[in-house]
Amino acid sequence: MYKGFVAAKDKVYATACTLPYILFFLMLYASSFSQFFDKYGAYFILMVGLYLTYVTAILNLNSTADMPFNWFFLEPLFYFAIIYVD
Repeated sequence: MYKGFVAAKDKVYATACTLPYILFFLMLYASSFSQFFDKYGAYFILMVGLYLTYVTAILNLNSTADMPFNWFFLEPLFYFAIIYVD
């Protein structure tokens, strides 16, 4: 990640591309505030892991095809809203 950031021509875009990965860790942390986390912790980890797999696949496809990566995903916002309501 460091070498990719240093080699990037647009540092703002490179920083924005790391946002989905930062949100992954925030989603894991937010999961611990759910009342169901103690009993069903594996499900929370699987849900967040599927998000990470989804983001990584899109990033890999876009970088291979020299397409811009849309770094804004709504899934973390929905996840945080559901955890907040819980």
